[in-house]
Amino acid sequence: MDSKYPISVLWNFGYQCNMNCQHCYSRIEAKGEYERMTSRQAETIADSIIESKALHVHFGGGEPLMRRDFLKIAAKISNEGLATSLSTNGEYLTQRVADQISALRMTSVGLSIYGASTSTHDAFTRYPGAFDGLMKALAHLKSAKVKSKFVFILCAKTVSEMEKVLELADKSGVQGVQFYPFKIAGNAVQQINQLQLSLNDWQKVYEKLFALAEKYSNVTVDFGLDNNPIIAGYLGRKTLPCPCGRYSIVIRPSGDVTACAVAVRVIGNIHRRPLLGIWQNSPELLSIRKGKKSPCELLCESLGVS
Repeated sequence: MDSKYPISVLWNFGYQCNMNCQHCYSRIEAKGEYERMTSRQAETIADSIIESKALHVHFGGGEPLMRRDFLKIAAKISNEGLATSLSTNGEYLTQRVADQISALRMTSVGLSIYGASTSTHDAFTRYPGAFDGLMKALAHLKSAKVKSKFVFILCAKTVSEMEKVLELADKSGVQGVQFYPFKIAGNAVQQINQLQLSLNDWQKVYEKLFALAEKYSNVTVDFGLDNNPIIAGYLGRKTLPCPCGRYSIVIRPSGDVTACAVAVRVIGNIHRRPLLGIWQNSPELLSIRKGKKSPCELLCESLGVS
């Protein structure tokens, strides 16, 4: 049953970022001047999210903490009773910021990680010092008693680090590790052959993840693989209903609204129409809810990936 109101909103809170990760879907968008967002525009978007009766807002990017107005906007949303969470590379997560995040009662902070050492993580982010910054951020979150998790993107260049990252999470007191396949957009499109895993690779990865989840039982292991129609097909598993457009929605810095983070088609703009109006009346969303193909399936087909 589809929701009359959006349950979850992913807000790409600016595409600015100090890093240039090899898989990142937002690095291409970051070059567009039209994607810049003023603080007043951010306030307008926040008001529209609140009025939509959404339950949860996840702040993504780019790197959200590079914006000076992030904590102010996050507080505005949190004070209205909406749950909030954040994805960050950790570079700008100081102790002061961690304490403020704690005061906002964020449900969790996801720390993007691609390897369990300086050499592996920094090579993938293409940013010297990225791993050290991530570990400092984790220490600040622990001190502020904020729940944290590692967000690990699975691709050909990172799979060898799976167990090492779980071991690091276990030793560091991280509550969980969330595993995701990378999105075929942005930087990933430019080097798809270097990142893509084969059908057999995915099956081996899936089996190994289940074994590792048992080995590191103190760490919550979250599989995001079944939500990807292509990967689920590789694994011979039934595809779970895609939440994009049914329960969740994405907002870009420009105010443009899309069904999911990798969807090319814009279905509305908050500066011209409230989010709730888009959610309830968009022909594209109504089509998705009638059982049409998800944006992820359509994107993969357009790229010739199957």
